Amino acid sequence: MAKLNFGGHTYLVVTKALDWFSAEANAEAKGGHLVKIDSARENSAVFNFLMKESASWSKHYIAPDGGGAEYVWIGASDFAEEGQWHWADGSSLKYSKWGRAEPDDYQDQDGAAIGLEAWPKSKGNLGQAGEWNDVDVTNGLFSLIEYDGIAGGSGTDKIIGTTKADTLMGLGGNDILTGGKGKDAFVFNTKLSRKSNLDKVTDFNVKDDTIRLDDAVFKSLAPGKLSVDSFHTGSGAHDADDRIIYDSKKGALFYDADGDGAEAQIQFATLSKNLKMTGADFLVI
Repeated sequence: MAKLNFGGHTYLVVTKALDWFSAEANAEAKGGHLVKIDSARENSAVFNFLMKESASWSKHYIAPDGGGAEYVWIGASDFAEEGQWHWADGSSLKYSKWGRAEPDDYQDQDGAAIGLEAWPKSKGNLGQAGEWNDVDVTNGLFSLIEYDGIAGGSGTDKIIGTTKADTLMGLGGNDILTGGKGKDAFVFNTKLSRKSNLDKVTDFNVKDDTIRLDDAVFKSLAPGKLSVDSFHTGSGAHDADDRIIYDSKKGALFYDADGDGAEAQIQFATLSKNLKMTGADFLVI
C-alpha cells in the first residue's frame, strides 16, 4: 500500500467507495481521520499523491451532483451548521481551496471532496483538478486518511523517526519502530493481535519518550495519564487494577482488560529489557 509522508504526517488512500460519514468512521477505526488540509503546500502534495495513485485504480467514482467529475473525500463538512465548514475534529478551516463557484450548497451538499478532474466534466468552468467541491455526503467515493505521525500500513513495516520529536505508529502488522533522537511518542491505536499486530520498539527511552494508548482499543483505560495503580512490572497482573504490564526480563508489554481476572493479557509490544518504566511513561488518548 503506497503512502505519502508529508510534514511529519502520513496519508493513505482507501480504495473502497464510502459515503462521507462511513469514510470518517473508517478512518477513525484505523487510528486516523479524513485528511485535514491546512496549507497550499499540503494540498499540492495530497493532490499529486492522489493523481499518481489513481493511475493504478481499477475503479473510479464520480459525484453526479459535482458535475460528474471524479473526487476523493476530505475531512471538511458543514452538516452541523449550514455554511460553517469545519474539519472532523471540530476545528474551522484555516485554509481552503474551493473551486471558483464553490461551495454552493446545491441540493443541500454538506461534504467536501477534492477533485481529480475539472468540473462540470463537459465544461470545467466551475472548478479545476486539485480544488475542492461540496457534494452530497451520500456519494460513494474513495477517501484519504491522515495519520498525525509517521505511520506504517497493514503489513509489516520498518518505521524510523528523525532527530526531532516524532510520533510513530505501526498500525496493522508486526512492525519495527525506531524513534531516534528527540522526545518521541509511540502510538498504539489498532486492534490488538498476538499474531498479526505485535510491534517492536527498538529504542524506547524512559527519560524522553512516551507510549500513547488509544482508549478505543484499550477500552478499560480512561483518557489522560495512566494511573499509578494501572501499571505493573512483572510477568502478569498482580491485582484487579493492573492494566498495563511490563515484563522487564523479556521486554514484553501487555494489556490486561481485567487485571488478575479471568480474561487473558495480550502482548502488544516488545521493548528493551530492564527498563525503569512507570505509569508516567504512558498517556491514554
